[in-house]
Amino acid sequence: MSTEEIVQDFAFLHDDIEAILLFNPQEKIRDRERSDVYIILVAPHSSSKTLKEKIRETINLEENKYHVGLFGDLNLKLQHHIIEAHEIAWKQPDFSLSNFFATYRRRWNHHRTGVEEQKRYLLSRGGFIGLLYLIAYFFPSLAFLCIPLSFIVILFIGRKVVEEGRTVSEGQSTEQLMTKYMVFREDEAEYSYVFSS
Repeated sequence: MSTEEIVQDFAFLHDDIEAILLFNPQEKIRDRERSDVYIILVAPHSSSKTLKEKIRETINLEENKYHVGLFGDLNLKLQHHIIEAHEIAWKQPDFSLSNFFATYRRRWNHHRTGVEEQKRYLLSRGGFIGLLYLIAYFFPSLAFLCIPLSFIVILFIGRKVVEEGRTVSEGQSTEQLMTKYMVFREDEAEYSYVFSS
């Protein structure tokens, strides 16, 4: 599939979207015949549900073997990877991708800073828990105080982590996340999961 073919196939959306980006989670896009090149639609002013319906009605995704995603529906980590390594297939002449991406870069930097602070917080509390267990080990008579106190600290840390919320799925590769967040996939059984929202 060439860039021109992709742009022609998605021409019916040019009024609804601002840009069509190509993204390969492995590396820069070299071989467009491979199926691991994803088509990312940038549509900040359109409803994702409406776009999904239009795409499904107009394009035979299985025949074309397209992997299509909407930028706004993706995980923050994926958005960051796409910003760093994308290729523009088409964009509206008056649309500035750099200005649009600036917001997402700020969100990513803010999130990354928050995760680092959270790790420092957990490490500092982890040292405290370790100290409590050492006291309980060397002074068994104090174990009745140290062990319940450590559980209270663990519960507090767990609640803090849940309250902070994580948008980055740690331990997953970009390719795994792309597969998870794609709007359309070749496997028909996946549609119910993706379109349920």
